[in-house]
Amino acid sequence: MGRPENPEISIVVIGWRRAPDLRRCLAALAETVDRHAVEIIVTLNEPAPALLAELANKPDLLDECLVAESNRGYALANNAGAQAARGTYLVLLNDDSVPQSGWLEPLIERLSSDQSIGAVGPVFVAPSGAVLEAGCWLSSDAVPTSIGPSQLPRSGPVAGPVPYVSASALAFRREQFLEFGGFDPGYFPAYFEDTDIAMKYLDRGLSTWVEPASRVEHSPNDREHRRYASYLVSLNRHRFVERWGQVLATFPPLGDPSVWATQVKSAVAAVTALAASPRRTGPAVPDVENLSEAQLRDRELQISDDFIDFVSSLLDQFEERDAKFQVLVAERDQVISSVIPEFERWLEAANQKLESANEELEAYRSRRLVRLLNALRRAQTRGARSEKS
Repeated sequence: MGRPENPEISIVVIGWRRAPDLRRCLAALAETVDRHAVEIIVTLNEPAPALLAELANKPDLLDECLVAESNRGYALANNAGAQAARGTYLVLLNDDSVPQSGWLEPLIERLSSDQSIGAVGPVFVAPSGAVLEAGCWLSSDAVPTSIGPSQLPRSGPVAGPVPYVSASALAFRREQFLEFGGFDPGYFPAYFEDTDIAMKYLDRGLSTWVEPASRVEHSPNDREHRRYASYLVSLNRHRFVERWGQVLATFPPLGDPSVWATQVKSAVAAVTALAASPRRTGPAVPDVENLSEAQLRDRELQISDDFIDFVSSLLDQFEERDAKFQVLVAERDQVISSVIPEFERWLEAANQKLESANEELEAYRSRRLVRLLNALRRAQTRGARSEKS
């Protein structure tokens, strides 16, 4: 099948390294979209050679593959796909998203029905079909929380504005997305890009909607990288708060879970008011317009170095404190058990790239990781001995 000459919709799917879920996502797209009217662009960061070979053998699943040898981050990868796209509408998908039958049309219909709507996302569901998330809301201190079954009416999700929808699946008008600058690469390498762009749209009087007629299965793998992911969320949250503090002041603070449903309504009311009367003063922190490959490598190295130092300091604290209290033992064990698999994967990836252009960078990172892994395993052994005694 050839690439559509005049696609109405462009779907951009982002993947990283081995992208183990990408094949399933592309297979679902093949079953759920009209390939005569929809183009599919895959944009990959640091792809494994085996993945590239596999995609080359399945040309019918995609129309274009954009490859970056280094990790350019979530924002730049999506922006590159948007710039290569030709459709009137742009749909961004994470590779761990699995679109369900009939998912695409409701997003586009909702977006085209009202010019005051800037972005539309689906309801995210579990493999069982159970609702996981119908949009997200923000507290006044920028704590994001999924709008799940406990915050929804008994009848289920309803179409309407929400503070933001995860960019795991999110539809825009392509020209508008590009006009607004796309995602801000300043949130490198990931997290808060979708939250930030929802606020950008509100700043221009445009709301983000959730569309319950569209369902997308989403089973993120963040649990495999939960410690590093939490670190990145904390890091990028500072940038977000600095930019949108004035808007965040209109959102209710995070309270007891028993009253979350009420708080969600208040947050949605704040979104509606902002869309009706936007600030139009622009964000306090400017976007990062462009980053060279060298700058991206330096930034990634600095972030990973800081994270390694952060984990090292935690281990030092555990050694300095009296571990006789069970809560400290549990905290130490949780850190160790969650971080060792992450660092082992980092080390494997770094060693695979020692013959690449980034050889010096990866060799340096490998040495640091080996030292920290040894320290983590020693701490793990000490913990096991202390429990036996």
